[in-house]
Amino acid sequence: MTWLRRNLVALIVIVLALPALAFVLVGVPVLDRAAHTQQVVPVSAGTTIEAGGYSFTVTASQEFPGTGTGPGTNSIPTGSSLIGVLVDAEPVVGPVPDNNFCDAELTSRAGGVDRVWRAVTSPSDFAYEVGDDRTTICLLDDQETFELEQVFLVPAGVYASATLDLVVGSTTYRFELPRE
Repeated sequence: MTWLRRNLVALIVIVLALPALAFVLVGVPVLDRAAHTQQVVPVSAGTTIEAGGYSFTVTASQEFPGTGTGPGTNSIPTGSSLIGVLVDAEPVVGPVPDNNFCDAELTSRAGGVDRVWRAVTSPSDFAYEVGDDRTTICLLDDQETFELEQVFLVPAGVYASATLDLVVGSTTYRFELPRE
């Protein structure tokens, strides 16, 4: 009986801590995954969608294969490519969303593997110039027409299977890229 009295507090703490630990290890990741689950809507090349008070159309995309650095090259690493994507955004009549931005990622599911690439923050590092009347930031608060230009550094060969995922609110619009 003396052992039980000496260890009673520790036993109570263990009995109370185990369910809390189980919730942290299992419950929190499940709830987090459920909270970040977004609806994915496939969009054919050339199709316009309406979201967040704007209409969005992917108008052009192009791959720029890397030739390395040095004289007569394009400063894109060999074995890599830059992919440039243009998105026209025009305001439409309707409710303006609470979050006033959108986000774009280049994705590929080739070979059964999901891959995601974020936009390059400084395309000029690769001798790529963003158009004068274009922006690399997707803000939806001015209710003005804009052209979004996103640039992605990817491994060579990705362009053939790439799509642009445009996230507006809680929905991801997966655009097929127009290829010429």
